[in-house]
Amino acid sequence: ASRRTAALNAYVSGFGSTRRIVLYDTTLEQLSAEEVESIVAHELGHVVHRDVLTGTLVGALGAAAAVALSGWLLSWTPLLRRAGARSPADPAVVPLVLLLLSVGGLLSTPVQNLVSRQVETRADLRALDLTGDAGAFIGMQRALAATNLSDPEPPAAWQWFFGSHPTGAQRIAFAEDWQRLEDAG
Repeated sequence: ASRRTAALNAYVSGFGSTRRIVLYDTTLEQLSAEEVESIVAHELGHVVHRDVLTGTLVGALGAAAAVALSGWLLSWTPLLRRAGARSPADPAVVPLVLLLLSVGGLLSTPVQNLVSRQVETRADLRALDLTGDAGAFIGMQRALAATNLSDPEPPAAWQWFFGSHPTGAQRIAFAEDWQRLEDAG
């Protein structure tokens, strides 16, 4: 990865017997062993919860629902007339299809990102529970934010709409809360 980027990253790929945890060489070179362990524990959280398989299935179901809804809308005569098309096969329907895709994407993005943030938080909890090392988790989050040039506290509306992961500040606060609960027994 260092030939393409200076970013730090890791992810889970595949499902079943093809599952892999991928760590960028930049991650291995720039983070401490404890911070790398925290990242691997986070990715193992995704493995344990089968997040790649679940995400793939939910995405496929969402795509199927979008195709079905599009088919229904494109067979609705009043909508076709409004778009200046005589049938779904009429080339005049292309702008309508593009509009439907744009509106669908606009409406589904915050929902997808809300689910993604919850999945990421669950993997963060798994990492903290596995390693028991909130300090390494916090150090890793700070290094990720600094190296990847992340905005630690983006505007709330921006985060709500575009944020696929909790912010660095949210993840650090989560780890600090986790540590306080651990200390309290």
